[in-house]
Amino acid sequence: MVVSSYAADVETSPRSIQRPFSVVVASVGAVAVALLLIALGMGSTSSGHGGFSGAVGIFLGVYGLLIAVAGWGLWRGSLLARGPVLATGAINLIVTVSMAGSAPEAWPVAAVAGVTVLATALPATSGWLRW
Repeated sequence: MVVSSYAADVETSPRSIQRPFSVVVASVGAVAVALLLIALGMGSTSSGHGGFSGAVGIFLGVYGLLIAVAGWGLWRGSLLARGPVLATGAINLIVTVSMAGSAPEAWPVAAVAGVTVLATALPATSGWLRW
């Protein structure tokens, strides 16, 4: 009985309801890029081009899972999630901008990564996070 009361208090606390818009944008952007990377990893693994494609696919899947966990942590308000979301967002931004010359379809991903980095770095995001 006490546990259910505690769980109800946690779910309805103002902190869990009133996320700044920057936190929502950063979390959703990180998870969106993560899902794209996981899908690319699954496609690379199942392409049947040999062991190298399988290894690249597994790496992309694990990297995508790391980003998804960091995005979820940022959504939950963990201070420790901000660094991974910011770092992986910057890496994704650099990679997609460098790919966009030969693959114009990378520009939307670069835009999402750029907005994610910007939203993560905003002072509103920093002020809302807790230790």
